[in-house]
Formats: sequence, C-alpha cells, structure tokens
Amino acid sequence: MDYKKNLLTVYWILAIAPFITAVPLYILMPDLVVPYDGFRFPDLGHRAGIFVFPAGWFLVNVIMYFVLKWLDRQIEGITKVLLVVLIALCLVFSTAAIVMELSFYRSAMTFY
Repeated sequence: MDYKKNLLTVYWILAIAPFITAVPLYILMPDLVVPYDGFRFPDLGHRAGIFVFPAGWFLVNVIMYFVLKWLDRQIEGITKVLLVVLIALCLVFSTAAIVMELSFYRSAMTFY
C-alpha cells in the first residue's frame, strides 16, 4: 500500500507543476496583455490570465483522478496499472498546460 501513497504524491506534484511554472511568468509579464486573435478569451487580457491554462488542466487531472479511483473500486487487483496510467495522463496534461502558458507568455512579450 505504500507504493500507492508514493505514486499519488507524484501525481499531485505533477498536477500542481503548471501553477509553479506560471508564478514566474506572472511576475515577468506586463499588466495589460494585448493578445493575438487566437486569445480572445476575456480572462486572457490581463496577466492573471496565465493561470487559466493550469486551472483548466488541473480540473481535468482532478476528474481523471476520480474516474480512475472509481475504476479501481470496480476492478480490483490492477491498482498499480491504474496509477501508472493516471501519472502518465497527468504528465501529458501538465506538459500541455505548461506549453500553453509559455506560448501565451511568448505572444504577450512579443507584442511589447
């Protein structure tokens, strides 16, 4: 059972990683961001919009956690496999969030 706790700790660290990478970008960005046409979402006009991407993908990670937890209750005996799948999905989602926030940062900084 100890491996389950350790793998879940790794999972939640990966889920929080996009927020950790967004903090320095938030500090370095200008107050008002005039995004390109692709970023017409209302919250992306201010530098706090950099947290929209990590928040969205964090929500996906939480939903996936509860779905796989439900599957673990239904199908007993494959806990390790489900945890590895959960961590792999979290790694993909966290990487996508970090790439999105970096591209948002780059587009904001190239405007200025």
